[in-house]
Amino acid sequence: SFEGCWETLACQLGIMNACGIQGIEMVNVLNSARVGYTQMSRAAVGYFLEHKKRNQILYQPVDAQAANFMKSHVETMIRDVPVVKKLAPWCGSKHRDSTLDTKKFNNGKQLWVFGGKSAKNYREKSADCVYYDELAAFDDDIEKEGSPTFLGDKRLEGSAFPKSIRGSTPKDAGNCQITKAAEESRHLLKFHLPCPTCEQEQVLKWGGKGVEYGIKWEDDDPKTAHYVCEHCSTQIDNNSLESMQLEGVWRCEETGINTTDGISYYNVDGEKLDAPESISFHIWSAYSLFSTWSKIVSDFQKCKKD
Repeated sequence: SFEGCWETLACQLGIMNACGIQGIEMVNVLNSARVGYTQMSRAAVGYFLEHKKRNQILYQPVDAQAANFMKSHVETMIRDVPVVKKLAPWCGSKHRDSTLDTKKFNNGKQLWVFGGKSAKNYREKSADCVYYDELAAFDDDIEKEGSPTFLGDKRLEGSAFPKSIRGSTPKDAGNCQITKAAEESRHLLKFHLPCPTCEQEQVLKWGGKGVEYGIKWEDDDPKTAHYVCEHCSTQIDNNSLESMQLEGVWRCEETGINTTDGISYYNVDGEKLDAPESISFHIWSAYSLFSTWSKIVSDFQKCKKD
């Protein structure tokens, strides 16, 4: 085993496969903290670079974040993942093919990482894959030339296999780039999980005061946090989350399209469909195996006091 090993979580599988398969050209991910979107996008970069041999551009909101992403995520991936390191003979040394915004690899492909506030960063380059990280933090209009996704996706023109991958925590309703991007797709998929007791599906919800289901706790003690099933009112322990996700289904409540793995798609009658050209996913911290429901409650209590 080496430091660059990757293990895909059940809640990440559908999203990552949707990013990787042909046919789906646009993937929007509305996510919260701790679900691993940045790591998923990094894994996608490595996959498209080494396996699919694609030119790629990744946009961060500003130049400083782009430089940090290149140093903290891209360069460490190149260093730690052997199949990618083989494509970078310059790894570990100063070289003209390895700069703070551009990496050139010996399979003839390139990766650019740019800040998204400058219109010049959306010009001249031709790519097969374009990524947007924390899209909600981008300006609505880049120097009066258009939205970031409009300008960035222009870089895909001419590609035989174009892929636009957008991810972000949503921000202000009605004025949010990732929400607008998701609305371009007919399909918004949420992860439906079966209750361990009644086996009926549900999307994990916060619930809130006066609602009988959702994340609940006792006597203001986050350590007592659990989930109450909206169908049978069973109290579900956080330790059940991982096994529930293994039986999860990504489902659009509007169009009925569903998938368990992000590769094969079906309608409400179970008939197989072609993968949609554009698709959106919604996932939040309650699904995260990097956090706990107790931690979510603790964060909620702190926010209430601020």
